[in-house]
Amino acid sequence: NKARRGKQLGFLSQIGPATEPLQVVSIDTVGGFSGYNSVKKYAHIAIDHCTRFVWIVCSKTQTGKDFINLAKIIMQQAKPKMILADKYTGINSHEFSHFLEKQKIKLMFISTNCPQSNGICERVNQTLVNRLRCKFNENVNKNISWHKLMHECVNEYNNTLHSVTKYTPNFLLNGIQPFNSAIEDKQSQQEALVIANRNSQRNHESNKQRYDANHENIEFKEGDLVWIEHKNDISRRKLDQLMTGPFEVVKRISPTTYEIKCYKKGKKTDLFHISKLRQFTGGEEA
Repeated sequence: NKARRGKQLGFLSQIGPATEPLQVVSIDTVGGFSGYNSVKKYAHIAIDHCTRFVWIVCSKTQTGKDFINLAKIIMQQAKPKMILADKYTGINSHEFSHFLEKQKIKLMFISTNCPQSNGICERVNQTLVNRLRCKFNENVNKNISWHKLMHECVNEYNNTLHSVTKYTPNFLLNGIQPFNSAIEDKQSQQEALVIANRNSQRNHESNKQRYDANHENIEFKEGDLVWIEHKNDISRRKLDQLMTGPFEVVKRISPTTYEIKCYKKGKKTDLFHISKLRQFTGGEEA
């Protein structure tokens, strides 16, 4: 029942890394747009890990059909090999999973209550929403819909030099040079991809060094008992228990992801990021 002290568990990991376009695509949903001159409430966003190119679908709902529409927009350029996503009802629906299975696209879910596992999507969500907020509040046309402005934000993002890759996403994915650029004019798209991948990996290693300095590396074994963090800080009420359990570790999926036997929502097991776990020592959670 006490707040966690000391270092968080788990070092910074990386999916992939993606070295070619559409090898890994993350998708996510941002809500809260109801009432901004449109009946549409949600922005469904996808980003390519290699090129940082973004696609978007705005809709009234967040059903399997919405995510199928998003996947179809991505597939107008090429079929992604893997989609990384949170376990939203629509994404986890039979309709969406059946569509991806039919298209032979792998679907991988991030750990429960751990949006940082899909950090690349979380960051672009924040960037786009900040841009949209500025556009909406500064626009002279007070009747313009938020989703029209959001499409403008996405187009601007795709044609702006990325702070990590040092290239525009549109150039890396499509070879299109929207603005005069001395760097892009002298390089082929393939040469730029090699350099962009190198820049992305260098950025990850720098972030990992800072992250790992404040985290502890630990490995749970099959059969170990652990406490699980109870929901997240926003949804948890003030006097709710901070941790629940203990629960049994079923399998180590990756250095930072574990399958835990927790009988949650009718399922016997679920996946959790190591940062949400704490070792059971035989007494009440610390």
